Amino acid sequence: MLRVLLALVLALPLVAQKKELTLDAIYHPEQKVALGGAIQSKFEWIDDNTFLWPRKDDAGKFADWTVYDATTGKTRTLALDDEDAIFNATYTAAIISDDDELTLVSLAGGKSKSLTSRAGLEEEPTFSPDSKKVAFLRDNDLYVVDLDGNETRLTKNGSATLLNGKLDYVYQEEIYGRGIWKGFWWSPDSSRIAFLQLDESKVPEHTIVDHIPTHVGVNTFRYPKAGDPNPIVKLFVVPATGGEPKEIDNTRYADVQPLIVNVTWNGNAVVYQVQNREQTWLDLVTASAATGESRVLIHETTKAWVDSLANPIWRPDGSFLWQSERDGYRHVYHYKADGTLIRQITKGEWEARDVHGADAQFVYFSGTERSVIGQDIYRIRFDGTGLKRLSDRDGTHNATFNPSMSRYIDKWSDVNTPDQIRLHKNDGTMQRVVDENRSALYAQYDMPEVQFLQVKTRDGFVMEAEMIRPTNFDPSKKYPVYQHVYGGPHAPQVRNVWGIP
Repeated sequence: MLRVLLALVLALPLVAQKKELTLDAIYHPEQKVALGGAIQSKFEWIDDNTFLWPRKDDAGKFADWTVYDATTGKTRTLALDDEDAIFNATYTAAIISDDDELTLVSLAGGKSKSLTSRAGLEEEPTFSPDSKKVAFLRDNDLYVVDLDGNETRLTKNGSATLLNGKLDYVYQEEIYGRGIWKGFWWSPDSSRIAFLQLDESKVPEHTIVDHIPTHVGVNTFRYPKAGDPNPIVKLFVVPATGGEPKEIDNTRYADVQPLIVNVTWNGNAVVYQVQNREQTWLDLVTASAATGESRVLIHETTKAWVDSLANPIWRPDGSFLWQSERDGYRHVYHYKADGTLIRQITKGEWEARDVHGADAQFVYFSGTERSVIGQDIYRIRFDGTGLKRLSDRDGTHNATFNPSMSRYIDKWSDVNTPDQIRLHKNDGTMQRVVDENRSALYAQYDMPEVQFLQVKTRDGFVMEAEMIRPTNFDPSKKYPVYQHVYGGPHAPQVRNVWGIP
């Protein structure tokens, strides 16, 4: 896919007394303008009727933690001024991390107390599901602290090259997602923690020059180039009260330098995904947390490449929903608990990108059935009938459903409209506007025209394209062209969504 900008580097004249759109207004680190207004994100449902988010102001800065009542539309503000606060399951308390100290804040009374006081950087604090403990990392080892400040060290062999519960550069950059360093997961009953152990001792060091500061610096980190060894990965389960970690049996993968690309829990079982280094196959594996014995539920394979997939969504009867690209498009499948296929639920030359969940009747998901450059919200029955698009306007919709799947927050935008937030019932009916985000700054600027195109390649494949012309575009003249070329599967440059190229 390609996106083309025509003469955006040229000075744009004022039209109807609007301000010209300059490169400084778009990109300058200090002078750039928040053309999109107050872009809201990171919505979390506290219960079926109440959700929370770190509200941004018109300049794009953190303003406060806002609690929204979905029935009345009323809001209130939490007495918490840390955007990175970590909440417990009941949203009655939060953890604030300050490098070598974790502070517990009561959201009811506003009182706070230190949970840790030992020297050392404390990373990735995470409440247990019962909200009684907090797991965290210190010096590449895994710890747990209760709400009275009593620490338990769960691993004891962490080092600069042996990481317990922390991802290395490659795992966070290429597998779990940029900026995601946490490699441990609480069990649903809060009794155990599953964690990855990464041994980087055989991974070569890579040196890069940091040319951004006035005085150039040098950074060195372990990074495997093509043909170099990856970190050796193992999966363990350890009791939250302490004890010897139990290694999950992955001996079947001893000869393939496996990647463990996703981990979750299903009751007392650890469920995870394993791939070979070439990523031409993927196994969905379940293992006993008590014994470490494992078995493969699903084996995905292709001659080309298998993308890492979302974790299964478990149903009350023990069955689960699973996504696969085995027919050439990502779609939703329904499986029995033992890995036996019940049926393929969605079909067609389009993608079911994100499965949000299901109730007794419907599966709710986001997909590209209407447009490959946009995204809509859908529901469908378990037998594959009754597909319904819940979102109306063209563009890109991102849904956050409440626990019972009875309503959802819809974050919508298109290429000409900054993000807007609305609340809907699960049949698509809009209940109310949460944040229309009418950006005053956007209206003050003379914005260039955006045109979507399709370009047929030599082999007949149709590529989506986007052209942005300057506001004073003259078709009789020639212009310099700036073309984006960084794109790929599930990372397109051409999207019907708000954003500065």
